[in-house]
Amino acid sequence: MRRVKAVNPAAESHARMLVRLADDGNPIRMGELLDFVSGPDCGGMVSFSGVVRGTEQGKPIAGIHYEHHPQMALTEMTRVVERALEAFEVSRVACVHRVGLVPVGEASVVILAAAPHRASAFDACEFVIDLLKQTVPIWKNIMHPVAVVDGNSVGER
Repeated sequence: MRRVKAVNPAAESHARMLVRLADDGNPIRMGELLDFVSGPDCGGMVSFSGVVRGTEQGKPIAGIHYEHHPQMALTEMTRVVERALEAFEVSRVACVHRVGLVPVGEASVVILAAAPHRASAFDACEFVIDLLKQTVPIWKNIMHPVAVVDGNSVGER
């Protein structure tokens, strides 16, 4: 059951959210996100990590290269998190999406939501990932393994 909040002033929302595109080639630092959303006002904290699987449509992959429209992606991610803060009784939300090459086994997106009660945190986290996938201009390109035999590439990219 979704617990929807009546009103939340937009000016207040920026201090309650962390939204970032990570393009440094490093894994997302969960500790930083946990520190941001944690607080004595929260009894429930929910996280979602979208991790690159080792296969796509039954074929092995090496990773995913995420392309994006830099300003539009960040703007839309911010809108999505603002909507979650307005709609659900959550205290803070963090959302980080990697761009560039993300290897198999590493997180490409991480969302954390903290709220006084767990139901609102679960609902906000699910809302953010669902809307993020629908509206944010980030596109994935599957990177298939490439073998090198006698100095020549063999296989798909």
